[in-house]
Amino acid sequence: MQIGLTGHKAGIGKAFYELYKHDYVWVLLDRNEEWSCDVRDTAKAFDHLRDVDIFINNVYCENTQSTLFDMWSVFNQDKDKLCINIGSVVANTTNDIFFEEDYYKNKLELHTKTHHWNSLRPQCKASLVVPAFCDTDFAGKDVYKSKEVLEELRTKFHYFKEQHKLLKPESVAKVIKFIIDEWESGNHINTLEMRN
Repeated sequence: MQIGLTGHKAGIGKAFYELYKHDYVWVLLDRNEEWSCDVRDTAKAFDHLRDVDIFINNVYCENTQSTLFDMWSVFNQDKDKLCINIGSVVANTTNDIFFEEDYYKNKLELHTKTHHWNSLRPQCKASLVVPAFCDTDFAGKDVYKSKEVLEELRTKFHYFKEQHKLLKPESVAKVIKFIIDEWESGNHINTLEMRN
Protein backbone atom coordinates (compact mmCIF):
# COMPACT_ATOMS: atom_id res chain seq x y z
CA MET A 1 0.00 0.00 0.00
CA GLN A 2 1.26 3.44 -0.89
CA ILE A 3 0.86 6.41 1.47
CA GLY A 4 1.36 10.05 0.58
CA LEU A 5 2.36 12.16 3.56
CA THR A 6 2.88 15.90 3.71
CA GLY A 7 5.02 17.23 6.53
CA HIS A 8 7.24 14.24 7.27
CA LYS A 9 10.19 16.25 8.64
CA ALA A 10 8.71 17.37 11.97
CA GLY A 11 5.91 16.94 14.48
CA ILE A 12 3.00 14.61 13.78
CA GLY A 13 4.14 13.72 10.25
CA LYS A 14 7.64 12.80 11.41
CA ALA A 15 6.23 10.71 14.26
CA PHE A 16 3.95 8.82 11.87
CA TYR A 17 6.71 8.20 9.36
CA GLU A 18 9.21 7.07 12.03
CA LEU A 19 6.71 4.64 13.59
CA TYR A 20 5.53 3.08 10.32
CA LYS A 21 8.27 3.70 7.75
CA HIS A 22 8.76 -0.03 7.11
CA ASP A 23 5.03 -0.76 6.75
CA TYR A 24 4.24 1.19 3.57
CA VAL A 25 5.56 2.51 0.28
CA TRP A 26 5.94 6.27 0.69
CA VAL A 27 5.49 9.50 -1.23
CA LEU A 28 6.88 12.17 1.10
CA LEU A 29 6.44 15.91 0.57
CA ASP A 30 7.19 18.86 2.81
CA ARG A 31 7.92 22.57 2.77
CA ASN A 32 11.12 23.77 1.12
CA GLU A 33 11.83 20.48 -0.61
CA GLU A 34 14.86 20.74 -2.86
CA TRP A 35 14.99 17.21 -4.28
CA SER A 36 11.29 16.66 -4.84
CA CYS A 37 8.81 19.52 -4.72
CA ASP A 38 7.63 22.04 -2.19
CA VAL A 39 4.13 21.09 -1.00
CA ARG A 40 3.10 24.73 -1.51
CA ASP A 41 3.36 24.11 -5.26
CA THR A 42 0.02 22.31 -5.15
CA ALA A 43 -0.07 21.35 -8.84
CA LYS A 44 3.32 19.66 -8.59
CA ALA A 45 2.49 18.15 -5.21
CA PHE A 46 -0.73 16.71 -6.60
CA ASP A 47 1.20 15.08 -9.46
CA HIS A 48 3.24 13.21 -6.84
CA LEU A 49 0.24 12.33 -4.64
CA ARG A 50 -2.61 11.58 -7.01
CA ASP A 51 -2.13 7.80 -7.25
CA VAL A 52 -1.43 6.98 -3.58
CA ASP A 53 -3.91 4.73 -1.76
CA ILE A 54 -3.94 6.86 1.39
CA PHE A 55 -3.18 10.56 1.55
CA ILE A 56 -2.25 11.99 4.95
CA ASN A 57 -2.84 15.71 4.47
CA ASN A 58 -0.79 16.92 7.42
CA VAL A 59 1.43 19.92 6.74
CA TYR A 60 -0.03 23.39 7.26
CA CYS A 61 1.20 26.20 5.04
CA GLU A 62 -1.21 28.83 3.89
CA ASN A 63 -4.25 27.07 2.38
CA THR A 64 -2.52 24.14 0.70
CA GLN A 65 -4.37 21.52 2.77
CA SER A 66 -7.79 22.45 1.38
CA THR A 67 -6.47 22.81 -2.16
CA LEU A 68 -4.69 19.44 -2.10
CA PHE A 69 -7.73 17.77 -0.52
CA ASP A 70 -9.98 19.14 -3.28
CA MET A 71 -7.64 18.01 -6.06
CA TRP A 72 -6.90 14.57 -4.61
CA SER A 73 -10.42 13.65 -3.51
CA VAL A 74 -12.09 14.66 -6.77
CA PHE A 75 -9.46 12.79 -8.81
CA ASN A 76 -9.99 9.66 -6.68
CA GLN A 77 -13.71 9.94 -5.95
CA ASP A 78 -14.60 6.63 -7.64
CA LYS A 79 -11.71 4.69 -6.11
CA ASP A 80 -11.45 2.85 -2.80
CA LYS A 81 -9.02 5.31 -1.22
CA LEU A 82 -8.70 7.35 1.97
CA CYS A 83 -7.64 10.91 2.74
CA ILE A 84 -6.82 11.74 6.35
CA ASN A 85 -6.95 15.48 6.92
CA ILE A 86 -5.14 16.78 9.99
CA GLY A 87 -7.27 19.58 11.33
CA SER A 88 -7.02 21.56 14.54
CA VAL A 89 -9.13 22.10 17.61
CA VAL A 90 -8.72 25.82 16.85
CA ALA A 91 -11.33 25.40 14.09
CA ASN A 92 -13.88 24.47 16.77
CA THR A 93 -13.33 27.56 18.92
CA THR A 94 -16.06 30.02 19.77
CA ASN A 95 -13.52 32.61 20.90
CA ASP A 96 -13.92 35.46 18.41
CA ILE A 97 -10.30 36.62 18.73
CA PHE A 98 -9.46 33.77 16.33
CA PHE A 99 -12.07 34.54 13.68
CA GLU A 100 -9.89 36.85 11.56
CA GLU A 101 -6.84 34.59 11.66
CA ASP A 102 -5.95 32.78 8.43
CA TYR A 103 -4.99 29.61 10.32
CA TYR A 104 -8.44 29.45 11.92
CA LYS A 105 -10.16 30.12 8.57
CA ASN A 106 -8.03 27.54 6.71
CA LYS A 107 -8.56 24.81 9.31
CA LEU A 108 -12.30 25.56 9.53
CA GLU A 109 -12.51 25.28 5.74
CA LEU A 110 -10.70 21.93 5.86
CA HIS A 111 -13.06 20.62 8.55
CA THR A 112 -16.11 21.80 6.59
CA LYS A 113 -14.88 20.33 3.30
CA THR A 114 -14.13 16.98 4.94
CA HIS A 115 -17.64 16.71 6.40
CA HIS A 116 -19.26 17.86 3.16
CA TRP A 117 -17.23 15.36 1.12
CA ASN A 118 -18.40 12.48 3.29
CA SER A 119 -22.02 13.64 3.05
CA LEU A 120 -21.80 12.98 -0.71
CA ARG A 121 -20.95 9.33 0.04
CA PRO A 122 -18.19 8.88 -2.56
CA GLN A 123 -16.21 5.66 -2.74
CA CYS A 124 -13.11 7.63 -1.75
CA LYS A 125 -13.43 8.46 1.96
CA ALA A 126 -12.08 11.31 4.07
CA SER A 127 -11.28 11.26 7.76
CA LEU A 128 -10.53 14.22 9.99
CA VAL A 129 -8.14 14.06 12.94
CA VAL A 130 -8.55 17.05 15.25
CA PRO A 131 -5.71 17.29 17.76
CA ALA A 132 -5.68 19.86 20.53
CA PHE A 133 -2.38 21.19 21.92
CA CYS A 134 0.42 18.95 20.72
CA ASP A 135 4.05 18.88 21.85
CA THR A 136 5.56 20.01 18.55
CA ASP A 137 7.61 22.99 17.41
CA PHE A 138 4.65 24.27 15.39
CA ALA A 139 2.41 25.42 18.29
CA GLY A 140 1.25 28.65 16.66
CA LYS A 141 4.63 29.59 15.27
CA ASP A 142 4.50 32.01 12.34
CA VAL A 143 0.80 31.59 11.58
CA TYR A 144 -0.99 34.04 13.84
CA LYS A 145 -0.95 37.79 13.30
CA SER A 146 -2.69 38.90 16.48
CA LYS A 147 -0.56 39.29 19.61
CA GLU A 148 -3.69 38.60 21.65
CA VAL A 149 -4.16 35.23 19.93
CA LEU A 150 -0.49 34.33 20.33
CA GLU A 151 -0.59 35.21 24.02
CA GLU A 152 -3.76 33.15 24.53
CA LEU A 153 -2.24 30.12 22.79
CA ARG A 154 1.14 30.38 24.49
CA THR A 155 -0.52 30.62 27.90
CA LYS A 156 -2.58 27.49 27.23
CA PHE A 157 0.37 25.66 25.69
CA HIS A 158 2.58 26.31 28.71
CA TYR A 159 -0.22 25.40 31.09
CA PHE A 160 -0.73 22.02 29.39
CA LYS A 161 3.04 21.51 29.24
CA GLU A 162 3.40 22.14 32.99
CA GLN A 163 0.51 19.74 33.64
CA HIS A 164 2.13 17.10 31.34
CA LYS A 165 -1.03 17.13 29.23
CA LEU A 166 0.32 18.07 25.80
CA LEU A 167 -0.54 15.48 23.18
CA LYS A 168 2.50 13.54 22.03
CA PRO A 169 3.03 13.48 18.25
CA GLU A 170 3.38 9.69 18.54
CA SER A 171 -0.09 9.50 20.11
CA VAL A 172 -1.60 11.40 17.19
CA ALA A 173 0.35 9.14 14.81
CA LYS A 174 -1.17 6.07 16.48
CA VAL A 175 -4.66 7.56 16.05
CA ILE A 176 -3.93 8.02 12.33
CA LYS A 177 -2.80 4.38 12.14
CA PHE A 178 -6.00 3.31 13.93
CA ILE A 179 -8.08 5.15 11.31
CA ILE A 180 -6.13 3.42 8.52
CA ASP A 181 -6.51 -0.01 10.14
CA GLU A 182 -10.26 0.51 10.59
CA TRP A 183 -10.63 1.70 6.98
CA GLU A 184 -8.81 -1.42 5.77
CA SER A 185 -11.33 -3.47 7.82
CA GLY A 186 -14.25 -1.73 6.12
CA ASN A 187 -15.02 0.82 8.85
CA HIS A 188 -14.84 4.51 8.01
CA ILE A 189 -14.11 6.95 10.83
CA ASN A 190 -15.31 10.42 9.88
CA THR A 191 -13.84 12.50 12.72
CA LEU A 192 -11.66 11.79 15.70
CA GLU A 193 -10.95 14.64 18.11
CA MET A 194 -8.11 14.49 20.64
CA ARG A 195 -8.28 16.66 23.76
CA ASN A 196 -5.72 17.70 26.40
